[in-house]
Amino acid sequence: MKGKYKLFHKKILVLYLNISKLIIVHPKLIHKLTDNEFAILDELYFISTIEMLLPATKLNIEQLKAEMCTLFQKGYIKIYSQNEEIDITEEKLLSNFETYQYIASKKGLLAHNTL
Repeated sequence: MKGKYKLFHKKILVLYLNISKLIIVHPKLIHKLTDNEFAILDELYFISTIEMLLPATKLNIEQLKAEMCTLFQKGYIKIYSQNEEIDITEEKLLSNFETYQYIASKKGLLAHNTL
């Protein structure tokens, strides 16, 4: 889901996803991703488990847990349990980290595909 983008007046970024969709984003809403965050979001276009993410991202379990927690805090991922989206706290995420499934949120996909 890559698009073309253009910066207008050094203030507003316009991201053209296709002819029917136009997203306007203020620069303050764009967050730079770390390499690890980018790699994780790259794998979360579809629902994934920790077992799938570990080899794909080449992170160890503790690194992955820390990065997923950061993505969760930013609202860049959605959490699923038994194929249903759930609303959980960060503490519950950390305690049951390996039992959930994950997918990028709309906000996460936008951050992944912007600059």
